[in-house]
Amino acid sequence: MTLPSPSLSPQSSAPKHKRSLDTHLFRVAAVTMCRGDHFFLKRWIDYYGKALGKENLFIILDGEDEPSPPNGEGATILRVVHKELERAAGDKHRIGLLNQLSFDLFQKGYQAVIGCDSDEFLVIDPKEGISLVEYLQQLYLMGYTSASALGIDVGQNLHTERTIDPSLPLLAQRKYAVLSSRYTKASVKFLPQLRWGSGFHRIKGRNYKIAPSLFLFHTGYSCESFLKKREEDPARVNGGWENHLAKRGKTILYVTNKKAKQGDQLLRISRFLQQIFRPIYALNKPLMPTPPIVIEIPKRFRQITF
Repeated sequence: MTLPSPSLSPQSSAPKHKRSLDTHLFRVAAVTMCRGDHFFLKRWIDYYGKALGKENLFIILDGEDEPSPPNGEGATILRVVHKELERAAGDKHRIGLLNQLSFDLFQKGYQAVIGCDSDEFLVIDPKEGISLVEYLQQLYLMGYTSASALGIDVGQNLHTERTIDPSLPLLAQRKYAVLSSRYTKASVKFLPQLRWGSGFHRIKGRNYKIAPSLFLFHTGYSCESFLKKREEDPARVNGGWENHLAKRGKTILYVTNKKAKQGDQLLRISRFLQQIFRPIYALNKPLMPTPPIVIEIPKRFRQITF
């Protein structure tokens, strides 16, 4: 299925009053686009399917030859013709399709749309004791127009951690992560006219707010074998991904060689710093104004299944 090109209306101002909504009517969808990374896509479907219901998952497969995920029954699977594009152009193409898909979902009555890559998992701090939908509903009723989640870039300590066992949850096998503003993404929209920038890193033309107790676990570099597979992918090499992968792959280097610190206090500090600091070239993106910080993921998160 080929989706139409995005044609979104101008952005409106944030709500001037508190919203009200029957709890049974709050609908949340999740969207992603995938090519090749079916190890992660299967976990993405399991995680968000349990949190939202599979009928609220919308997946664009990048290529008519892409196989359907084995656990995709119940989700909406869309296929588009794959375009061989350079990395930056490809990112813009993909986010254009996902913005249009999210706009269509708001038109169908959803109040919130989650957008993320297939190796990214939006998590509520377990100590809150509420579900992802319940938490997003609270943000909606508070008047949020979008919400960013604090980025937790999970890595592999090559000295102490083995290759990922696909039969086990990821966080049960990984103890360490880097606090990364790169993955503090504007993953949730509550207004249809808002448009994500490439990679969900920002909302175009809008400031950001990192919601308390909301985290984005990025798992793409949680195993050295994942990184090597991507580095050996001819499509990524031809598309100019080498430098990007080498830079992002430093997560494993940091986790392996830097001493990990206890997570909770640093999570609070990181959220505070990233809310204030931002790069000069993109004032609506967060910045972590410190050298890379490796944390030990608090144990309560390691019980989460994805």
